[in-house]
Amino acid sequence: MKKAPSPKKALKYFIDFVGDDILVGHSVGFDLSFINHHWALHGGIALANRSWDTAEISRVWLPYTSDHKLTTLIKHFGIKLENAHRADADATATGELLIRLSEHILSHFPLLVNARLLDLSKQARLDDSLYSYIYKLVEYQRRFALSGPKPKPPQTMKPNVLEHHGNGDPRLGIEEVFAEQGLFSQKFPNFEFRAGQLEMAREVEESFRAQRHLAVEAGTGVGKSFAYLVPAIAFAEQQKARVVVSTNTKNLQEQLFYKDLPQLKAMLPLPFKAALVKGRENYVCERRWEEFLVEQTRGISPYEAQSLLNLFVWKMLTISGDVSENSSFDRNRFSTVWRKICSDRYLCAGRKCPHASRCYVMSLRKHVETFTPSTDSARVGQQNTLAASATLATTIRAEAGFSSNHWPSASLSAPSTTGRTSDETSLSLVCEENLGSGTFTDSTQVRPSRMSSPVVSTLAFLATSSCSI
Repeated sequence: MKKAPSPKKALKYFIDFVGDDILVGHSVGFDLSFINHHWALHGGIALANRSWDTAEISRVWLPYTSDHKLTTLIKHFGIKLENAHRADADATATGELLIRLSEHILSHFPLLVNARLLDLSKQARLDDSLYSYIYKLVEYQRRFALSGPKPKPPQTMKPNVLEHHGNGDPRLGIEEVFAEQGLFSQKFPNFEFRAGQLEMAREVEESFRAQRHLAVEAGTGVGKSFAYLVPAIAFAEQQKARVVVSTNTKNLQEQLFYKDLPQLKAMLPLPFKAALVKGRENYVCERRWEEFLVEQTRGISPYEAQSLLNLFVWKMLTISGDVSENSSFDRNRFSTVWRKICSDRYLCAGRKCPHASRCYVMSLRKHVETFTPSTDSARVGQQNTLAASATLATTIRAEAGFSSNHWPSASLSAPSTTGRTSDETSLSLVCEENLGSGTFTDSTQVRPSRMSSPVVSTLAFLATSSCSI
């Protein structure tokens, strides 16, 4: 550092080097404000260069990544990064990221989509940043749209339904699954037998059979999720019963639905079907979305335009319509906009709506009704809930401190399925209003509900909010 130039000389060299070129960076606004602040201290004039922010670009076209950090995005595109968080290495990686982002956009998004995003960036008053970048993309696509390959939408959104038809004898006992020489030992590499997991699975199975409450306390590494999921699926299949598993955190809910259940699907011969369902206000409304887009063509505020930039591509790709899967959209920051476009029970026309065939809530409701045997009222609470549908609904609560009075009132009715037959245990997300009492936590609670016997057994997952489906 003794031989390093003074800050003034270093800044002068940098500004001469940059000239009028476009500046590219990840969260580049932070770096620019830092440079301009110190350059002003030495009597310089703030840089007025256009800037392209790879974080901002990724929020528009990559709403499905877990976040928009530089390390996450370079991993997504398979970019090699050595010496992370060092200025030269990060700068090189950011340049490569811009190239990969541009290739991704041109390969997957047509001219009409990018032209709409160009309009939105103009309305958001991002002329010297995102607008100038999209303008270049649109200009390129206008020249080569007819001669180049047709863009294909990326298949990146997670489905909210998991289905397993079974591939063997469904009469598999707990011992045959969890024992030292059981099914898991054959399917899991480096399997380690856990006596605590087997004991817990036995107790859960017996609690289902005896219709009694069970409280279990188990430490990390016991394998609690499998210890209650396997007996729950088996019970639903054998008894044609409904099982409700509720979690207190979204992390556990996502682990169960996206990690544990797919593993069980690959190993268990038991057929089941799972659907991830949340409260109504988590879903975008097709009618209100279309109305908001019409409003956008007439002119909207920069705040609203910014929110649409983070929603447009996600809406184009989503399977579920659940905004929580969109990592680009901040519901707290853009709460006013979300209230304009989310599903609202008081503004819903139901099956009379012209968009009913494409409605995310109606689609989920049809799924729940298909596998709910009697007219049961379902309501959605503020906790994340995993549920399974069958004759005897049993709640397994996966975090301590839950009680039924935490669930706000809201209802969903499902028609009778008398006469319907199925060999498949179906999993769909519902939360029953009259489930009875009980708790299954880490301390856990198992409780049966008073329900009529269904023909089809359903296992379902619920991540909930204060709105009903």
